[in-house]
Parts: sequence; structure tokens; C-alpha cells
Amino acid sequence: QGAHARAAFQHANNALSFGYREAVQELGFCLEEGFGTEVNPDQAYPLLLMGVKLNFVRSVTRIREIISDDPPQLRTLRLIQSILTMRAMGQLTDDDMSRNETLAAAWRLTEEIPPPAAMVQEIAAGVANVNAEDPDHADRFPTREESYAALGIDPPPPNQDDGEA
Repeated sequence: QGAHARAAFQHANNALSFGYREAVQELGFCLEEGFGTEVNPDQAYPLLLMGVKLNFVRSVTRIREIISDDPPQLRTLRLIQSILTMRAMGQLTDDDMSRNETLAAAWRLTEEIPPPAAMVQEIAAGVANVNAEDPDHADRFPTREESYAALGIDPPPPNQDDGEA
């Protein structure tokens, strides 16, 4: 990888900041494959899922490939983590899944391969803390209770780490 790969990644990043929707997909692939940047599936999969929401064929194809991994691989677990995070943040809704078969299949994956309980708790707690960290924009994010409910778990009692005690 050289200067051309780094430039391509930077162009895609710039395009996204200017509102070019297709850049979501391009950045997702760059981050997944390490093209012009470090490999980072934790950033790649949410971008590819957004590409699925926008009905971009390459994103749909890649997410479907991961869903069909048999046996499941590490990338499957990382996709599940991204799905749960987006769900808890309100970025993946029941409406999205009712209108998009790939997103519905992705959500079913989280039921077929239940993630470790500690992962779900960590995601929910992290998302719940967003409001505490940015109270001026709290209306943009689900409440603590909504975040936990989106993942189908009960929140623990509030404590100082939640910014609510």
C-alpha cells in the first residue's frame, strides 16, 4: 500500500464529510480491508450497515457474506457487535428491518448467535453514557432505558459511572 491507497481513503473520507452518500460504503470497505488505512472492523461494519440501509449493492453483498459464514468467524461477532450498537443508538430500528431484508437477516443473526452477555452490557452501558457525556445533544440519542430496551435487557441500577447518581 502506498500513497495512492492513502489518497483514495482520504478522498472517500472527504466525500463523506461533504455529504456524498456512497462514500459510506467506500470507507467501510477501506476500513475492513485496510486500504489506505489500518484495518478497523469496529468502524467498517457500521459503515457497511449504513450502506445496506441506503441499499448499496456492494454493502448488501458483503453483509450477506458475513451473515452466511459457516461456521461463524470473528468478523461475525464483530458484525453482531456493530448491529447491537447501532440498535442501541437508535440507528437500526424495527422500521429499517421491516423495509430491508438484509437488515432483518442481520438482526436475526444476533438471535441465532447470542453474543456474550458482557458484550451486550458493555454496549448498552456505553450508549447510555452518551447522554451523560453530551447533555446538550441528549435529544439526538435514546435514553438509558431505551438503549437497554432496544437490546432486550434490563438496565442495572444507576450509578456514578452512568452519570445519573
